[in-house]
Amino acid sequence: MNRLLPLIVLLDGAFRKRMLDRWEGIKTCNLFAWWSDVVRVNGLDESYEGWSLEDSDLVIQLLHAGGKHKAARYAASVFHQWHQEQDRRYLPENQKRLDELLQSSTIRVAAGLDQYGQTQS
Repeated sequence: MNRLLPLIVLLDGAFRKRMLDRWEGIKTCNLFAWWSDVVRVNGLDESYEGWSLEDSDLVIQLLHAGGKHKAARYAASVFHQWHQEQDRRYLPENQKRLDELLQSSTIRVAAGLDQYGQTQS
Protein backbone atom coordinates (compact mmCIF):
# COMPACT_ATOMS: atom_id res chain seq x y z
CA MET A 1 0.00 0.00 0.00
CA ASN A 2 1.54 3.28 -1.05
CA ARG A 3 -0.85 5.65 0.73
CA LEU A 4 -1.66 5.66 4.40
CA LEU A 5 -4.66 8.02 4.42
CA PRO A 6 -7.11 5.60 2.72
CA LEU A 7 -6.26 2.92 5.28
CA ILE A 8 -6.80 5.29 8.19
CA VAL A 9 -10.11 6.47 6.73
CA LEU A 10 -11.35 2.89 6.30
CA LEU A 11 -10.30 1.81 9.78
CA ASP A 12 -11.95 4.81 11.41
CA GLY A 13 -15.64 4.14 10.81
CA ALA A 14 -16.58 7.30 12.70
CA PHE A 15 -14.93 9.38 9.95
CA ARG A 16 -17.49 8.12 7.44
CA LYS A 17 -20.38 9.40 9.54
CA ARG A 18 -18.82 12.66 10.73
CA MET A 19 -20.66 15.11 8.44
CA LEU A 20 -24.20 13.77 8.22
CA ASP A 21 -25.63 16.91 6.60
CA ARG A 22 -22.84 17.62 4.10
CA TRP A 23 -23.95 18.15 0.52
CA GLU A 24 -20.96 19.91 -1.05
CA GLY A 25 -18.97 17.86 -3.53
CA ILE A 26 -21.39 14.94 -3.75
CA LYS A 27 -22.05 13.77 -7.31
CA THR A 28 -24.64 11.30 -8.55
CA CYS A 29 -21.92 9.18 -10.19
CA ASN A 30 -20.97 8.01 -6.68
CA LEU A 31 -24.21 8.46 -4.78
CA PHE A 32 -26.33 5.74 -3.24
CA ALA A 33 -29.85 6.40 -2.03
CA TRP A 34 -32.78 4.13 -1.33
CA TRP A 35 -35.26 4.17 -4.23
CA SER A 36 -38.12 5.02 -1.85
CA ASP A 37 -36.20 8.16 -0.78
CA VAL A 38 -35.55 9.16 -4.39
CA VAL A 39 -39.28 8.75 -5.16
CA ARG A 40 -40.14 10.78 -2.05
CA VAL A 41 -38.19 13.80 -3.37
CA ASN A 42 -39.38 13.14 -6.97
CA GLY A 43 -35.88 12.34 -8.30
CA LEU A 44 -33.58 14.70 -10.15
CA ASP A 45 -34.93 18.12 -11.11
CA GLU A 46 -34.97 17.94 -14.90
CA SER A 47 -35.67 21.65 -15.33
CA TYR A 48 -31.98 22.53 -14.94
CA GLU A 49 -30.30 23.42 -18.23
CA GLY A 50 -26.72 23.08 -19.42
CA TRP A 51 -23.95 22.72 -16.84
CA SER A 52 -26.13 22.42 -13.83
CA LEU A 53 -26.24 21.55 -10.20
CA GLU A 54 -28.91 18.86 -10.25
CA ASP A 55 -26.59 16.51 -8.31
CA SER A 56 -26.36 18.99 -5.46
CA ASP A 57 -30.08 19.74 -5.76
CA LEU A 58 -30.95 16.05 -5.31
CA VAL A 59 -28.68 15.68 -2.28
CA ILE A 60 -30.12 18.81 -0.66
CA GLN A 61 -33.67 17.55 -1.29
CA LEU A 62 -32.75 14.21 0.31
CA LEU A 63 -31.26 16.01 3.32
CA HIS A 64 -34.38 18.18 3.62
CA ALA A 65 -36.41 14.97 3.63
CA GLY A 66 -34.41 13.65 6.59
CA GLY A 67 -31.65 11.74 4.81
CA LYS A 68 -28.11 11.55 6.17
CA HIS A 69 -24.72 11.59 4.43
CA LYS A 70 -22.27 8.76 4.98
CA ALA A 71 -18.96 8.97 3.13
CA ALA A 72 -17.67 6.04 1.10
CA ARG A 73 -14.43 7.70 0.02
CA TYR A 74 -11.73 5.04 -0.46
CA ALA A 75 -14.33 2.40 0.42
CA ALA A 76 -16.38 2.06 -2.77
CA SER A 77 -15.64 1.71 -6.47
CA VAL A 78 -16.84 4.42 -8.83
CA PHE A 79 -17.47 4.04 -12.54
CA HIS A 80 -18.18 7.06 -14.68
CA GLN A 81 -19.28 7.07 -18.28
CA TRP A 82 -17.39 9.66 -20.30
CA HIS A 83 -19.54 12.38 -21.83
CA GLN A 84 -18.98 15.86 -23.20
CA GLU A 85 -19.28 18.66 -20.71
CA GLN A 86 -22.44 20.71 -20.83
CA ASP A 87 -22.57 24.37 -21.80
CA ARG A 88 -21.84 26.52 -18.73
CA ARG A 89 -23.80 29.63 -19.74
CA TYR A 90 -26.69 28.71 -17.40
CA LEU A 91 -24.45 28.15 -14.38
CA PRO A 92 -25.17 31.55 -12.69
CA GLU A 93 -28.94 30.97 -12.99
CA ASN A 94 -28.57 27.38 -11.75
CA GLN A 95 -26.46 28.54 -8.80
CA LYS A 96 -29.16 31.06 -7.88
CA ARG A 97 -31.77 28.27 -7.89
CA LEU A 98 -29.56 26.12 -5.68
CA ASP A 99 -28.99 29.00 -3.26
CA GLU A 100 -32.77 29.48 -3.00
CA LEU A 101 -33.23 25.76 -2.34
CA LEU A 102 -30.68 25.92 0.47
CA GLN A 103 -32.74 28.66 2.13
CA SER A 104 -35.97 26.67 1.81
CA SER A 105 -37.29 23.44 3.28
CA THR A 106 -38.53 22.06 -0.05
CA ILE A 107 -38.34 18.28 -0.38
CA ARG A 108 -39.94 17.66 -3.80
CA VAL A 109 -38.93 18.87 -7.23
CA ALA A 110 -41.55 19.90 -9.78
CA ALA A 111 -39.96 18.42 -12.93
CA GLY A 112 -38.99 14.99 -11.67
CA LEU A 113 -40.19 11.40 -11.74
CA ASP A 114 -43.90 12.30 -11.53
CA GLN A 115 -43.88 13.58 -15.11
CA TYR A 116 -43.35 9.98 -16.30
CA GLY A 117 -46.37 8.55 -14.55
CA GLN A 118 -46.64 6.40 -11.49
CA THR A 119 -43.42 5.32 -9.81
CA GLN A 120 -43.22 2.35 -7.52
CA SER A 121 -41.37 2.56 -4.22
